[in-house]
Amino acid sequence: MAEEQIKTEDKTEETAETEKQNSTEKAKGLMSEFQTFLGDSSVFDMAIGVIIGTALSKIVSSLVNDIFMPLIGIVIGGVDFTSLTFQVHGATVNYGTFISNVVDFLIIAVCLFGCTKAVLTFKHKLNPEVDATYKKETAENILLLREIRDELQIQNGKKIADAKNLESAAAQTSGMAEEIAKTAKTLAAKGVTS
Repeated sequence: MAEEQIKTEDKTEETAETEKQNSTEKAKGLMSEFQTFLGDSSVFDMAIGVIIGTALSKIVSSLVNDIFMPLIGIVIGGVDFTSLTFQVHGATVNYGTFISNVVDFLIIAVCLFGCTKAVLTFKHKLNPEVDATYKKETAENILLLREIRDELQIQNGKKIADAKNLESAAAQTSGMAEEIAKTAKTLAAKGVTS
């Protein structure tokens, strides 16, 4: 009885140790996956983009509100865009603020386009092999897509030909059916039965 109790305690300890190892391995696997996610994906690129975008937004908003809009206001006759409003049934429509926000958006879009273009140009100059590989893969993909298109056209052509053959066969069958019906009427009229 004492031996059975010792064996049971040993199995319990082994089970606990195995469970501990499994949970440790799962934790290591999860941590490894997380490190791979952070290292291989563009999480950091996205975070940097969000931070720079926020800072750029503040700079561009200041540029628009404090420099461009007053200058545009002077050019069109000393108008302060924030004061451009009109009333509709007691509601105030601030279209000057809207115009300012549209200009703000356009400037941000131009800045982002310029930054993106510069970064891509810089990347291509740093690593021309990637650009060559991309062009080669793109050319191969285009060829593959052309082959698929051609094969689909061939298959579609066969289907069209098959459909035309079926139409022809149906027309012939219809003609035969009409002849059989005429013959049956003629025979019935003559009193011939089968």
